[in-house]
Amino acid sequence: MLESLDIENFRGIKKLKIDNFKNINFFIGKANTSKTSLLESLYISLLKSPVAIHIFFFLRNIVRDDDLFEALFYDYITSNSIIFNSIMKDKSIVNINIKMNHNDLFIAPHLLDKINGENIVNKLYFTISENNNEEQIFDIGINITNGNLKISPPYNINNDFNYSFITSENTSFEMNIYNNLKNIVEDNSKREIFKNIYQSFDQKIKDIRFSGNKIVIEIAGLRHTINIKSMGRGFQTYINILSSVISGNKYIFIDEIENGMHFESIKTLLENILSLSKEYGLQFFITTHNKELLEILNDCLIEKDYKDMLSVYNVYYNRENNISVANYNQESFSHFMKNENEIRY
Repeated sequence: MLESLDIENFRGIKKLKIDNFKNINFFIGKANTSKTSLLESLYISLLKSPVAIHIFFFLRNIVRDDDLFEALFYDYITSNSIIFNSIMKDKSIVNINIKMNHNDLFIAPHLLDKINGENIVNKLYFTISENNNEEQIFDIGINITNGNLKISPPYNINNDFNYSFITSENTSFEMNIYNNLKNIVEDNSKREIFKNIYQSFDQKIKDIRFSGNKIVIEIAGLRHTINIKSMGRGFQTYINILSSVISGNKYIFIDEIENGMHFESIKTLLENILSLSKEYGLQFFITTHNKELLEILNDCLIEKDYKDMLSVYNVYYNRENNISVANYNQESFSHFMKNENEIRY
């Protein structure tokens, strides 16, 4: 599990240190305070792969933007490297450095043979070192016509890829749910857990399965199955998150968890997140701006008597107009909720 993270020069974040991570970590605060960028920083640091960069380009639908690399850097100052330094609970250390190749005309030879250099932005070097051991350096290029990422040397994601980034965008839902369900249906024990999970949302749901290239829902009383894309946003969010857990992901990143969710569904979702996280040692990183959701979260923690599982970070602009965070442990958070105070800085 992650213990702390230092961030420099990434998107809207000039320099920031975050520590005291727990099983469940919530980022709250006003709009446009780089909460999503914090999730992306955490994802890159834990995934430890240049592939994370392309995933964000895909989720944000910016793979054809001609400034997509420059926009990664704080204030577009590309002369400064992006730095992520993370410390895990076992005290292992991961250092990631991302910098620009400022020769705009340079096209790496290994890319020329494959795509003849057309429409290539080839500007990023992605360097990883763990526990101060030998560095791995990757050269990242992207074809802004078709959005294809080129990484050299080639980077293959192996079975240790157990991280899920969930947003309200349809692309995120489709990318996650197909992979997760494929993993679940091949394992009988996972299928049984999954069934209990979706029936806790709605007892009328009899099955969720593949039908050709579609995912369909079998509902009691209906003769025909329903395409999962036709279901409500709240149900899709619920299934997206919990299928990510059941399929075996250990780190779950959720941007604006409350989107499309009714308060009763939120309570069921949070109860499952808390119980699964405690049972399997999972780590969640979640953004929200919904006070009612935080109140429900506090109620769930008290009802089940969960201890020391939560850390809340209020993200704000400090006097120097830089992003900062105020951290509240579970006890402090519960005190604020109990006394109906708003967590603010």
